[in-house]
Amino acid sequence: MKSPDLHTHFIEQAGWCERLGSPFTAKLLLKAAESLNAKGAVYDLIGDWAGHPVADAVALRFAGALHFAAMTHSHDQLVEQYQEISSEVYDIDAIWAAAEDYIQRSSEASTEFMQSAPQTNETQRSIMLLSGHLYLADRFGMATHVRELGASAGLNLGFDQFRVETDHWTWGDPNSPVRLKTDWVGKTPPADAVLNIASREACDLNPLDVSNESTRLKTRSYVWPDQKERLARFDAAVELAIRTGVSVEQSSADVWLERALRNRPASGLTVVHHTVFFQYPPKAAQEKMTMLIEEEGARATPDRPLAWLRFEPEVLWEQSKAGDMVLDVRIWPGDEHVVLAHADAHVRSVRSDFT
Repeated sequence: MKSPDLHTHFIEQAGWCERLGSPFTAKLLLKAAESLNAKGAVYDLIGDWAGHPVADAVALRFAGALHFAAMTHSHDQLVEQYQEISSEVYDIDAIWAAAEDYIQRSSEASTEFMQSAPQTNETQRSIMLLSGHLYLADRFGMATHVRELGASAGLNLGFDQFRVETDHWTWGDPNSPVRLKTDWVGKTPPADAVLNIASREACDLNPLDVSNESTRLKTRSYVWPDQKERLARFDAAVELAIRTGVSVEQSSADVWLERALRNRPASGLTVVHHTVFFQYPPKAAQEKMTMLIEEEGARATPDRPLAWLRFEPEVLWEQSKAGDMVLDVRIWPGDEHVVLAHADAHVRSVRSDFT
């Protein structure tokens, strides 16, 4: 992948923010792009960035740094300006003036924040995980063992404990604190299938303990501040994860997966799943994980099947239209490949491929 310059990266990310329903973050990143071009405060902060801007998600790191500073009351003017965002009546020039002042006054704190990659824990993606698991439960009718790669804080590990509502189908406890809604077009998944999750385990290179207030706020900072529903879902999912004791093991995914597959239960369906994860590990790790799953798949039997459920950019698996995200699954024995649905990255709408 050719590396774009930082200025181009910020402009392109602003476009994605606009398309994904965050006009504020789009405007903020365009202001940052202007500062980069003019060699202003943002250039002083990150103008010498050595990595790949897109792979490093530099623009999202930057937006998170400002949101974190506002939430932690690190700069009075920034706090005051960010409070206006939720009312949808804000002055982007005034916000940017506060942001520049914060960057200039707190360059050390800003630089430190920029060293961490964003971990969004987008709970809306659980709609896709649930859809895939319902398909597999309907097909196999046996106990399921969930193994999640790149689980971050583990908020989506409890995908079956959320309430999902669409115009065509619903799932889960109406009293669940986490409520997910999306526009669903096409045939629905088998919502009457019985999910029997016998075990669930997960790993992440940098698992986040959201019971720690600072970690929770940093994770929350990557949710765009003008998206009230996403922030509310995040807060509710955090409370549920803390209450249910979600646990994520610290490990590189390829090392953890090798152990998880070697020790998978002697009966029941094992599902390796992940969402918007596979693009981030190095190519060698991607190839190793693929090899491990395919080799274990070759050993799968009817009473001990294996499924690889993914919600990822479609371009990872085949040439496709830019921006498409696909929910698909590979199933063994037999290595059958089934495409289940397409959606945007935040699952605001879903185009079903269920048959």
